[in-house]
Amino acid sequence: MISNARPDVLPNASYEVLMSEVECGLADEVINASGISNKDTLSKSVMTTARASDTAVRRASFWFNSMDDMKFIGDVNIK
Repeated sequence: MISNARPDVLPNASYEVLMSEVECGLADEVINASGISNKDTLSKSVMTTARASDTAVRRASFWFNSMDDMKFIGDVNIK
């Protein structure tokens, strides 16, 4: 999920990310009777990233609402 949100593109910013949970590996693909996949259903996440310099560790925090209404908060250091 973190790599699909691309924290490397906006190193010192807060932004909203729309992502497919299927493409991130967070959900299995389900195709309904009409042939429509949940792969195109997007979930919302808010990312905040910070980096002091080009050689410093990047810190990213995220708030994520999943398709099944579960909510997650995370904080990672990216080397």
